Amino acid sequence: MTAASLILDADLPFATLADRLSAFGFTRDSDTRPATPDTLPGEPELAAWRREGARLTYTFNPAVQLRVLAVDGLAPRELAALGARLPALDTAAVGELLTRAAPREILRGLYAARALDARELVLLVAPLQAHADALVRRTAEGTLATLQAGGPPDARAQGLVTMQILCRRAVAVLAPLVGPDGDAALRALRPGADDYARVFRADVVDRAREAFERLWRDPPMLETLASGETTLEVHAAPAGMLGEDNELSRAFPGGYRALAPFLISDRVWFTWRYRPPGQGAGVRYDGVVMIDDRWAWFPKAYRVVGEAPGESARDS
Repeated sequence: MTAASLILDADLPFATLADRLSAFGFTRDSDTRPATPDTLPGEPELAAWRREGARLTYTFNPAVQLRVLAVDGLAPRELAALGARLPALDTAAVGELLTRAAPREILRGLYAARALDARELVLLVAPLQAHADALVRRTAEGTLATLQAGGPPDARAQGLVTMQILCRRAVAVLAPLVGPDGDAALRALRPGADDYARVFRADVVDRAREAFERLWRDPPMLETLASGETTLEVHAAPAGMLGEDNELSRAFPGGYRALAPFLISDRVWFTWRYRPPGQGAGVRYDGVVMIDDRWAWFPKAYRVVGEAPGESARDS
C-alpha cells in the first residue's frame, strides 16, 4: 500500500472534490473537521474520507490557496486512478510556481514542495532565501532545510524537472511567434550586443556576432498559425549536455554535437515544433537561448560555429 500526497489545483472547489471522491467510493469521515469556522465559506481547512482501509486527509491553506490531499492505504494502481480523476500538480508544475513573481504563488510552491518532499527542486528553492519578501525568505529557509534533511536529490531527476519547468516558461515566449503579434515577439528575440559573450566561447564571439547580425537584418520568417489549433512541443537542454548522446540532447538537430564545445556550458538552449492539425511532424525550429532575465534566438547556430553538417532552415 502507498502513502503519498497530491497537490490539488488551487481552483478546485471543495464541493467538486467531495463529489469526485464520493464517486470513487470514499465516504466522508464526520469526526474529522476543522476546529474553527471556515475562512472561506464552504471551503473547510480540514477534512477526511475513508474506504476499505484507505484514508484520505485533506488540508486547505486559504492564505496561499494550497490544497493537499494526503493518501494512505491505496495500492499504486488505485492511487494512479485517483490522481487521474483529480486536477493535481506534478513536480514540474510546483517548481514553476517557484519562478513566479507573486509572493503568494511562490509560497504555495514552497509549501507544496515540502508536502511532496520534492528534493529535486532544491536548486529552485535555495535562491528564494534571498527574496525581497521576508515571508518568502523564511519559508524558503525552512523548506530547504526540510528537503535537504531527506538526503541529496537525484541529479538526473533534478535536471529533468528543471528542464520541464523551463520548457513551460518557454511556451509563453515561443507561442506568440506564430500568432497575430508574431513580428513583435520575433523582434524581442533579436540578440543584443552583449548577448554573444554570454552564450558563445570567447574565441568564436566575433564570428557569431558577425553572422547573426547579418541574419537579423532579414530575420527568420514564421508562418502565422490559427490560434487554438496548433500544438507546441518544446525541448530544452543545457549547452554542456548538447555534445553527447543523452535524453535531453536527442531532441536537438545533430549539428549541436559539433556546436556544443563552443558554447557557454550552463546556458539553456531550446528547440521546438509547431504541429498544425493534420500535418504530422509539423515544423521544427531551434536556437533560442535563455540568458538570465531575457531570451535570444540564434537560429541554426551550428551553421555558423563548429564543423557541423548543414541542415535546412527548418525541418518538416
